[in-house]
Amino acid sequence: MTTELAPPVQHQHQAANKTTTATGATKQAASDVATLNESSVKFPLENGWSFWFYKNDKTKEWKENIKFIATVEFVEDFWGVYNHIQLVSCINVGCDYMFFKKDIPPMWEDHSNRDGGRWVVSLDKKQHHSLDIYWLNTLLAMVGDQFIDESPYVNGLWINVRPKADKIALWTRNADNADVQYKIGRKFKELLEIKDGIMVFEKHGEDSYKKGGDNKPLYQL
Repeated sequence: MTTELAPPVQHQHQAANKTTTATGATKQAASDVATLNESSVKFPLENGWSFWFYKNDKTKEWKENIKFIATVEFVEDFWGVYNHIQLVSCINVGCDYMFFKKDIPPMWEDHSNRDGGRWVVSLDKKQHHSLDIYWLNTLLAMVGDQFIDESPYVNGLWINVRPKADKIALWTRNADNADVQYKIGRKFKELLEIKDGIMVFEKHGEDSYKKGGDNKPLYQL
């Protein structure tokens, strides 16, 4: 009795065909994985957003100091920019970061901002180390649509680093809609985990951005 070590010639061809098919399937799978890993496969944000920077150069006009950084429309691009700019707590005193919806400049005179206002939180310099987490938590809420039904009313975020106190302000549209503004304000306060102190809402206007301007809060929480 003999032991058959190799299949008949006909079976050898079939085995070869199966091997070829398996190899082709493996190559296709590898190709599919490579496609998924390509940078072109990205996760889109609900809205496009732009990073801006204000440089405190006293030799230039205010608008000249506003510097556009980049617009992001995908999750990967957001992290790409965020991870390559300085932390808020590290920028020079007198400088600002802004994060606004695409095509909305960080200027109250723009038609998208003109009828709105801002929820403002003043932070003691003892809280300066918390700026980074306040900034990031709010950015993530904005790009992640965490303001839910009120998200269309949220235009941007502005953070000021100053000698005596820092400020973080959430810019919104339609200032006179108290119901919407209070819902946004409560969410903002929750994101910052502010328990003590008052957060105020200031309506945009000529006097709001003048030194010594009298801009009484429209709302407060």
